[in-house]
Amino acid sequence: MGSCLLLAGCQTSDAGRQITLCRELLPALNPTITRFSQIATVVGAKNRDVVLSYVVTQPSGARLAKTLACHFGPAPEAKLLGVTDDGNSLGPSTLFVLRKTWLETPDAALDDPAAQRMGAARPIKLAAWHYFLQIALNGLVPAMIYGLLAATYSLIYGLIGRINLAFGALAVLGAAVSFIVLAPLAYHDAAWILPGVAAALVAAIGVGAIYGFVITRLVFLPMVRASGQQVLVATLGLSLFLQEYLRLAQGTNPHWLPSLFGPALHLTGGGGLALTITPTALLVMALAAALGVALMVLMRVSAFGRAWRACADDNLAAAMFGVSPSGILASTLMLACALAALTGALIAMNYGTLGYEGTLTLDLRALVAAVVGGIGSIPGAFVGGAVIALLESFWTGYFASSYRDLVIDSVLVLVIMFRPAGLLGNRN
Repeated sequence: MGSCLLLAGCQTSDAGRQITLCRELLPALNPTITRFSQIATVVGAKNRDVVLSYVVTQPSGARLAKTLACHFGPAPEAKLLGVTDDGNSLGPSTLFVLRKTWLETPDAALDDPAAQRMGAARPIKLAAWHYFLQIALNGLVPAMIYGLLAATYSLIYGLIGRINLAFGALAVLGAAVSFIVLAPLAYHDAAWILPGVAAALVAAIGVGAIYGFVITRLVFLPMVRASGQQVLVATLGLSLFLQEYLRLAQGTNPHWLPSLFGPALHLTGGGGLALTITPTALLVMALAAALGVALMVLMRVSAFGRAWRACADDNLAAAMFGVSPSGILASTLMLACALAALTGALIAMNYGTLGYEGTLTLDLRALVAAVVGGIGSIPGAFVGGAVIALLESFWTGYFASSYRDLVIDSVLVLVIMFRPAGLLGNRN
């Protein structure tokens, strides 16, 4: 025990910050314990692992020795990636809830056993309505993200009745572009952050539009008159190509952005739980909402929107009235790809990372959202995104996360069975 304490005393300030973060988990993971004592710490190589050995005094007076292991990501972000409590690994959803509703609140520091000089920790009393509201808040950003990506599917399907499975890969590409722009600015003066965010979004839009133009020329225009599912198969191959290209370009190690706008905002607190949301999440939601409104206005009142609806109704009749179906298809694909890349940039800013392995998950979630809302309908895409994201968030918060995908797929099956056109149908 003495050697462990000696090792803990020789750590760097970075290790000290990680030790504190790990130690603050003790009251949350042991809510009925009144006393923590004999806390000893061992820090692994490069400060990536912290192991706490401690003794708890139960309400009955019995003393029990326990361990808590915390695994952190690489510096400088050093994000908490995994927790093992007395041999039991916490799932990612549990870790997410702990981070958002405990570690990022003032109560975590107040209940730190070391800060209380090994005194009695306050029991955690979770208010049911606080927890409900926190889960709803946690689902708002994914709702916007799924809605934007689902809108890209609706733009293409509503025009030509085909699905492009490469939008998830384009979102990851947009995230990579935003990381290239933001990473050099993240550790500079805060005055550079907002211009950096604007530059990252513009860069993602530009790269997405360029890829959209190339995809139009190489994939869609040569196959626009093909019957069957040739376009679907071609875009699946394109998605796999882009995913492998991103894997080779980025490497297999995840790249992390630090928090761009500081710690979480505490909207309310007390009772051991604070209702929190990050400034980055607020910015992402505001941008996504503005983009959604702008897209619906564009499709409703602009000349491009009228031409899009004309081609979607009847290509031949639209061509007879001077509308170029191939030009509208190219413009729509560029718009959709730019929107997908922009969505990826928003994901990277909010969550800190988006690797190539997220391609399939994004594709499936966005496609399910588009079908549930009514594929081909732009408003339906956002309705479907909200339904899927909130269902995902609440299921993870109240039930076993291992069944989450099964429940979402079941919702998709039920919608297809009883309302094939989706919740809003094919209305734009």
